[in-house]
Amino acid sequence: MPVRVLVALSIDAVGAARIPEVLAAAGLEVTLVCPANRAALSSRYVTRHIPAGPDIAAVHTGLEEHVAAYPDR
Repeated sequence: MPVRVLVALSIDAVGAARIPEVLAAAGLEVTLVCPANRAALSSRYVTRHIPAGPDIAAVHTGLEEHVAAYPDR
C-alpha cells in the first residue's frame, strides 16, 4: 500500500505547483485539496483532487471536511 500525503494549497505559485512532483519522487501518493484553477492540478503527480473554494478559508474547510470523512487514513 502506498504512503499517501494530503496537501492543501490556496495559493497559485510556481513553487507550490512543484510540491506534488517532489513528494512523488520521495515515493508518496499525492492528494491535493485546492481550488480548481490552481497550477498544481496540472501536475501528473497529483493522484487525487479534492475541490475547494477560491480562498484560504474555503481550502481550510475542505481540508477539515476531508479529514473528518476519513479519520482512519
